[in-house]
Amino acid sequence: MPQNRIQFQHGMSLSEFIDTFGTEAKCEAALERARWPTGFVCPACGGHEHSRFLADGRRYWQCAHCRTPSSVRSGTLFHASKLPLTQWFQAIYLVTQNKNNISALSLKRHLGVAYATAWRVKHKLLEAMAQRESARLPRGAGSGLDLCLPAPRRGPRSETRCSSPRFAHLRQVAWMFGSAAAGSGLDFCPPLTRLAHVLGLGLAIKH
Repeated sequence: MPQNRIQFQHGMSLSEFIDTFGTEAKCEAALERARWPTGFVCPACGGHEHSRFLADGRRYWQCAHCRTPSSVRSGTLFHASKLPLTQWFQAIYLVTQNKNNISALSLKRHLGVAYATAWRVKHKLLEAMAQRESARLPRGAGSGLDLCLPAPRRGPRSETRCSSPRFAHLRQVAWMFGSAAAGSGLDFCPPLTRLAHVLGLGLAIKH
């Protein structure tokens, strides 16, 4: 059987991550490149001329035109956070690399922070991911892996759970991802699909 190119696509290994983002300076340099790829841009007036200074161990850029100070964290997820960028980047890696999601408790143990901190970090990252991907929702037909819907009811009643009106929205999604059910006799019940309803986000597929 040929390998699935999606499952076997190249990703960043843990050792590569540590080499690339293992220090605060490396994380700050990466964030600076991502935020200002062509050089500093003042978030207040859009100016480019600036000076730099250190305060409380952090670098700041001060616009020469409006005199507004800013850092690479200003106006980002990391704004006003006391966590080092290394821990933020570790959280990003753990949240995005885990196929089955990662609990706030597991994140707490990995990062060595309080549970409340891990919970806030995780949900800030999930919110940012949802906003980033909101314009790229899937459209049209498609196929998926690991799909499952409620199994048919057992007993004298012939109606299946999937045919119940309250599963109409699942039938619609299952139709989109129903290639796994072709020839199975379960028109809209692919046996390996698991769906969950997320408030405010519509239907989400949980791997």
